[in-house]
Amino acid sequence: AGWGLLTKWPRFLLLGVWVTMLFLYAGLARFEESRMTARFGDAYLKYKASKGAFLPGSPVRRLFEGTFGKIRPRFLGWGAAYVFSLALAFSAGFGLLAMTRASSAIVFKPNHNMVVISAWPKPDRWMHETVDTALQDERVSDRLDETRRGSPVIATILPPYYAMKGMYYTMGSSIRFTMQGFSLRRIGRIARRHLLPFDVYWNTFMGEDPDKHNEPVKIVFSRAEKPYKTALPLSESLDAGVRMIPLVVASFLPSGKRVYGVIEPLPQNYLGPQVIMPFL
Repeated sequence: AGWGLLTKWPRFLLLGVWVTMLFLYAGLARFEESRMTARFGDAYLKYKASKGAFLPGSPVRRLFEGTFGKIRPRFLGWGAAYVFSLALAFSAGFGLLAMTRASSAIVFKPNHNMVVISAWPKPDRWMHETVDTALQDERVSDRLDETRRGSPVIATILPPYYAMKGMYYTMGSSIRFTMQGFSLRRIGRIARRHLLPFDVYWNTFMGEDPDKHNEPVKIVFSRAEKPYKTALPLSESLDAGVRMIPLVVASFLPSGKRVYGVIEPLPQNYLGPQVIMPFL
């Protein structure tokens, strides 16, 4: 369950909690083994010797006993293993984040103090042209001038039929959770999206190629802020701790290369004003 939540909603906080949970379960297992040994004696020890702890052959336990398990007193070995596992997990997390960022469609526009991200992979030229066309609309440029406060702007291009727009902006209606909103039909749709094979999941959840549909894309212009930092450089606008405050959303039609609609969202995503939504 912990691994499933981590893969579905990857956050460094959850990563640390997951590693901690593994150690707590390992400690619980050792405690239960001591209780069983006290109660059943040699019968349990014989059973234990013929079975793996969590995995066949107990490879994790054998690795621990051959390394940190040799440290005395015993609790220092457990502490060292915990710190090492956290460091290893966070190093892997930052490595995956760097790999994801390197493979994502991202372009910088220093002249506008702006970074552009496309949720659907598109060429740099296409991304520049799309955002430049949106910036030529007075409704968009005026709104940015009023609300950006000198901070960097993150322009996120969301493809047609993208199902997670609420991660980037909300108009308010998605905040109201009612029993009707969580009907069995809606729960069924959510379950279908998550349980079907990946290719179906991708097509129904991550949107579709903007050039293959005569449907608009949404360009969400957000102010990049970092807690306790008044001046955020453009180079730090994609850090994990940056909060994105949506300012204006433009509906752009790629086939006509024009903006046909502009809305002003609430200054938050659908989870609330205090929830940090990283760009990846």
